[in-house]
Amino acid sequence: MNRVISFFLPKETKFFDMLNKQSETVLEASEEFANFLKEYDSLNDHKKRQIIEKIKKIEDKGDTQTYDIIECLNKSLVTPFDREDIHELAGLQDDILDLIDENARKLILYKIDKIPTLMKKQAELIYELVKKIHITINNLTKLKEAKRLCEHIYSIENKGDTLYEDSISQLFENNNAIEIIKFKDMHEGLEEVFDKGTEIADIIQAIVIKYD
Repeated sequence: MNRVISFFLPKETKFFDMLNKQSETVLEASEEFANFLKEYDSLNDHKKRQIIEKIKKIEDKGDTQTYDIIECLNKSLVTPFDREDIHELAGLQDDILDLIDENARKLILYKIDKIPTLMKKQAELIYELVKKIHITINNLTKLKEAKRLCEHIYSIENKGDTLYEDSISQLFENNNAIEIIKFKDMHEGLEEVFDKGTEIADIIQAIVIKYD
């Protein structure tokens, strides 16, 4: 383990634990969302709203965890690595939760009846991305391992870019203008999750450079 992180770790394991708990919450939301889109076409309106509210409750839990991390940062004299990096990691994970919740709600707002296959694939890939983020954050005390895992995040983000481009291309083939506007907005919202994943990997890579 890195010498600097090893020095602070006995006093500051709470930050690693808190970030990991937060990433578990993001993972829970992404899995729920992926399953929701997979089953969406066969669900009635009541069940759809139930699942959306469940995702909202997960997002609320994440908000509390983000607040707790920031409060802890404000009260701590020492941190295992730069407090700005911890703040950014917490904020980006919170952003992913917000995007998942927002896009789940848009399904009702936009009165979506049927989920395009490529959108379901986007949601599945987001779940894979978030799983990898969770594993990476869980390995933050092992810098070389965290760095290696970041490469997987970048790889998934590249797949997400390709899937987004394919989704937009297909969208313009057989839809009217209103449908194009609605689904384009949702595809873009899901694509933003991959961008947040890349930002998380960038911060972790920067931590490795600073402390390895």
